[in-house]
Amino acid sequence: MTMIFGLTETLEDKLRLFRSMAFDNQAMLNFLDQHPLEDIPHIDEKCVIFSLKGEGDKTLKYGVHPMKYTCIDSYLQGVTLRGLKNQMFVQGIEGVQRLSSFGFYEEIPGLLGKFEYLPGYNLKLAPKAFSQDSEKVFALFKEIDATLAAMHAKKIIHKDVKPGNIVYSKERLHLIDFSTSTNFTEELMDRTLGCIFGTPGYIFMGSDRSKDYFALGVSFAKVLFPELSLRKLDVRNIAGLRIYEFESDMRRDLLKEFGYSFTEYFNDLMHRKPEIDYGSVAERIASVPHEEGVNVNYSFNVGNTTFVQEPVSTSVYSI
Repeated sequence: MTMIFGLTETLEDKLRLFRSMAFDNQAMLNFLDQHPLEDIPHIDEKCVIFSLKGEGDKTLKYGVHPMKYTCIDSYLQGVTLRGLKNQMFVQGIEGVQRLSSFGFYEEIPGLLGKFEYLPGYNLKLAPKAFSQDSEKVFALFKEIDATLAAMHAKKIIHKDVKPGNIVYSKERLHLIDFSTSTNFTEELMDRTLGCIFGTPGYIFMGSDRSKDYFALGVSFAKVLFPELSLRKLDVRNIAGLRIYEFESDMRRDLLKEFGYSFTEYFNDLMHRKPEIDYGSVAERIASVPHEEGVNVNYSFNVGNTTFVQEPVSTSVYSI
């Protein structure tokens, strides 16, 4: 199925495209027949953000499989529900988009929400003037830095920090799209299963740095230099990874263009300590007695763990 985005102007055009994305999800098509739409502020090949008549202050999101562009399968349904649960767990933290339910809306696979509507724009689509106001960018990133710190204190990792998931609205930045977020236990399970979540260019696969802050550092650079290539950070080409070279280039360019404080902050973000002390966790697992063949659920005092079985070999997901 071929779809063309960016050429739709009217709500009717967007709705037709929306229906074509939900071609294999009869429950979603029935929902669209039964509920008049107010607006579709965003639509791309992976998701649609829309509001219903009379509910402009709330939005829903429908997402499809990120690689097949079909209704999400049972595995990704589990991953998404896990992410919504974690988003609910950090409600009340400044800079986290408000969510009213952690299940699929009306039990329709792929339909999420309702979310607080955030008038504004994500940083991937920010106007040129935004990136040019470097001091404002610096101050705003310090706010989202604090948001992540508060989330990590609750043992939640976003796992897909990037400009497209950071929205400028109401004079501050907000994190959206927690579809792949995990608590610390779930992150350990994902690592054990060999499953990688995130967006190529923003993923750090090692265990000696924070995943979220590494991604925030890359996002900081990308917002200040919108044309910046992230090819050297693309984990799909392991042989071509040049993380230290990328960092060196960015320190040089930031220093030249914006000064020492920007360079220092970028370097700090890229090298924050990991959210989890993996060595300590491994020791704790080794110390837990269990019989051979018995699955043990390690919660580590997180309190909201959901296990999601990975049915395939190592792969990169960006939801």
